[in-house]
This record gives sequence, structure tokens and C-alpha cells, in this order.
Amino acid sequence: GSPGQQVDGQMEVQFGNVSTDLDLEQMGRFTYPIPLKLRDLQAMVRPFMEAGSVHHVAGLDAMTSELVRALLRLFLIVRAWDDCLVSRIGRVAEGEVSNNAAARTDALL
Repeated sequence: GSPGQQVDGQMEVQFGNVSTDLDLEQMGRFTYPIPLKLRDLQAMVRPFMEAGSVHHVAGLDAMTSELVRALLRLFLIVRAWDDCLVSRIGRVAEGEVSNNAAARTDALL
């Protein structure tokens, strides 16, 4: 189809000369790999946590673990909000497609 055309939950998107089919469900979801990035953060500061290291920073292990815990909690909150919003948007879209005015009103409430 033409660029930007939606067919069966897929959308063809063109970036310059490259055309890509994107799954609309995946586009609407928050899928950033935060847990993997948090592991990368821990690996990045590990040399500064080793006691015998010239670059040792006292208490960095505790600070890093608290930071990782807080960021993971924030990630879980954002993911829960994303799931809720996707669900609500889906209900509104389904209500809008139906010809039933009561279904539309119910979806909005």
C-alpha cells in the first residue's frame, strides 16, 4: 500500500528510502528495556565499588542499589499507567466504531 496506510493492525512507514512495516499495537506500548539498562548501569559503576581499586568510592554500592530500586519502581509505575491508557484508548476506539451511542458513552466513562 501507500506509505502510512494501515492494514490489519500494521502500518507501512517510510524513512527516506527505507520502508518498514510497524505493528500498531507495539507502537502504542511503552517497551523501553529499563531492566537491561539498569544492569548496564550496575556494570558501569562496578569498577568504582571494588575495595582494592584506586577509584573506589565509599558507599557507592548502597547508592547504586537504591538508585536501581527507585528507577525500577518508577519503570513499573509507568508501565502500569501505559497498560491502563492503552486499555482505555482501546475501549474508546471500540465504542467510537460501534453504531451504539450507549456503548460510546460507556467507553468514555
